[in-house]
Amino acid sequence: MKTTKSIKFHTDENFDKTTSVKSFLQNCNKVGNTLLDLHFGSFIETNKYDFINQTKDYNNVFFNIRSHHYQQIQEKVFNMIWVRYDRVIKNIKFDDPKLNYLKYFAFKWDDVGNYLEKKIKKTKNNLFYRQLFWYWSQSQDQIKLEIDTLVLKIIRSSKIPKFKKLVIKVDARTTGFEQTEQAKYFGYWLSIITNTKIKGRYEQVYIPIKWSEYHEEQLDGSRLNNSFIIKWDDIYDRLEIIGSFNVQETSLNPSKPHQDNTLGIDVGVSKLLTFSNGYQVDTQALQKEFERFLQYEKQVKRLESKGLYNSKKYIRKQVQLANKVENQINRCLNNIPEDYQYVVFEDLNFKDKISRKINYLIRRFQVQGIFTKANQKQRHFKIKSINPAYTSQQCRVCNFTDRKNRANQSEFICKNCGYAENADVNASMNIKERFLDVRFKKLKYKGQIKKFLKELFESGQASHNLASQLSTGVA
Repeated sequence: MKTTKSIKFHTDENFDKTTSVKSFLQNCNKVGNTLLDLHFGSFIETNKYDFINQTKDYNNVFFNIRSHHYQQIQEKVFNMIWVRYDRVIKNIKFDDPKLNYLKYFAFKWDDVGNYLEKKIKKTKNNLFYRQLFWYWSQSQDQIKLEIDTLVLKIIRSSKIPKFKKLVIKVDARTTGFEQTEQAKYFGYWLSIITNTKIKGRYEQVYIPIKWSEYHEEQLDGSRLNNSFIIKWDDIYDRLEIIGSFNVQETSLNPSKPHQDNTLGIDVGVSKLLTFSNGYQVDTQALQKEFERFLQYEKQVKRLESKGLYNSKKYIRKQVQLANKVENQINRCLNNIPEDYQYVVFEDLNFKDKISRKINYLIRRFQVQGIFTKANQKQRHFKIKSINPAYTSQQCRVCNFTDRKNRANQSEFICKNCGYAENADVNASMNIKERFLDVRFKKLKYKGQIKKFLKELFESGQASHNLASQLSTGVA
């Protein structure tokens, strides 16, 4: 099965035509915002290519830019308008449920009849679609007028959207990606034909691209596709190029999860990742950077009051640290033995750690998003998640759950049975066991999980007491 993956490049430090490329992107945004001013708040074509044909003459009259760039701008404008229109339509509420159903056909009324006929055939016993079809056939002009009038009224009263980020998609008609032969400091050129005319011809800018072992490893002999996304990165004040390439992936058909092929992961700070097999990722250097970042954040308010706050510097620090966290996690996932077919981590949207600092850092550096992106990469295992409520407080031996079981951040000592273990290892084992226990899949809320853990503990205690009584009787 073929899949498409993306890969990011950025400009070399020796790139000296920053102004030309930035001006090109700003010009594209200006054209897009002009089209938005002209068409937002009015009826537009529901088909992208019809909209492109409708607005194609504007280029010769108003803009006079390269036609291929203009077409990409038209697509951006079309998508932007319909995203806003759909959002407005979704938020409108009618008292009549039939109008609430039909509102999604606003500006697309030609589709209603055929759609309802197909629904009636598929759901023969559903009276709603029959009543809806009769209602539509009897009052379609009134329905269209009522819905369209309200939708347009709300749209026209809203603010016209604007393109702010400098970004455009380009392809082989205006772009080339070539390997350099004589340059010493970079490996590839990206050439872009801009919208600026010099002596009757559009200017062509050559951009030096940084090439590294990472790119060689990712591509692994694959060829880049002919289309790229060109965007300006305001944080690092440089140009970014996002390309794509096709890879052949084999479908992953793992066996059912069991003890031997499942691995649990707990996320922390002193030990970024702890695995249920006992392996821990020691990230002392990363922890020091976390501490420095938290100290820097405390200074932000003081700097703001003096007018010395540099938002770009702050965002850059955050992005750099988030990238380090992501790289560390991906390195660990890449080294997981092939015996494991399921890797289970905490659903960090339900994070219930003892330390507020850990909760904050997990949100700040989007660790949940890192695992989500990691799941999209081809590996020999599937990534799953569970609700982690009380995994750090639950004893994996007797199920006794109490905050006092964790004497500190690193030690777990059960107040009931005395079981002692590294706190993160105990949590990762609980994560693994919860994934394997199908009863936990039905429990969505902390209260439900707490109640079930109490029941498990009490049933275990009852069984233990019965066994003790039987052994005493035998004796």
